[in-house]
Amino acid sequence: MTPLEQIDFVFFYIKSREQLSASWSAEYMWNLYISKTPEADINRTVFDEIIKQLVNDDYIRELPINDSSQKSYHVTFKGRIFNGYVEYQNSLRENNERISDLEEENRKFQDATLKNSRYLNRLTLILAIGTGMAALFYLFEILDHWFCIYPRK
Repeated sequence: MTPLEQIDFVFFYIKSREQLSASWSAEYMWNLYISKTPEADINRTVFDEIIKQLVNDDYIRELPINDSSQKSYHVTFKGRIFNGYVEYQNSLRENNERISDLEEENRKFQDATLKNSRYLNRLTLILAIGTGMAALFYLFEILDHWFCIYPRK
């Protein structure tokens, strides 16, 4: 199992126990279920680290058991709506892929827009030159009509 699958394995076990309204200590979970599930490939050190990580991420909380050093673990509200680290990682990967695709489409759109902009700028320049030439032609025609600037035959 991957580390994310291992932490999900422990988290979902605690979550299923919570649905039974049970209160379990880490020792009880380890002895009853986790140590007897070799396919999970979780040793005691990894189990303790997983519990600490779940507490740090605020998916479970520790509560003392009757003034003893042992603690019971309960799923928080944040933990109840959490669907696991593997699913969270998959959704992050999907979002990153979606963002990458959008960035690629945006880059292509910007390239096409830049190409169109250059084309329109050239066309505008050609039209401006043509308009200027037509204006000069008509200016000379008006001047010729009023002042006869061209020699007559």
